[in-house]
Amino acid sequence: MIFLLLINILSQEIGIDLQQITTTIIEYNTQEELTNRYKELYNKEVNYIAFYSQKEDTIYIIKGIDEDLRAEILVHEYIHAIISKHFRCIYSAKIHEIIAESLVERLKSKYNLKHLLKEK
Repeated sequence: MIFLLLINILSQEIGIDLQQITTTIIEYNTQEELTNRYKELYNKEVNYIAFYSQKEDTIYIIKGIDEDLRAEILVHEYIHAIISKHFRCIYSAKIHEIIAESLVERLKSKYNLKHLLKEK
């Protein structure tokens, strides 16, 4: 499974034992279900295919996404969980996004995974 491979690489890269991260992953069948969940939590409508809820320590994602893309998205959201648990001094959502996107790109580049993961 690509996701587990990436999580193991991420763990080595950042020097944190990710087995201690107990974030839940919940999959929804439709975009509408995911959007409704986000609206319940944050009273805002979005068009995401996945998101991480810090207050619930849960990653929400839509089912049926290509496996490579799903792995990349889950690692991105997993990084948000790591940030919220290990770097509580970072409050800005924009900084969270920059860190998550940068780490995913670093993994793809450093470990030559661009062939493994399709470009968005």
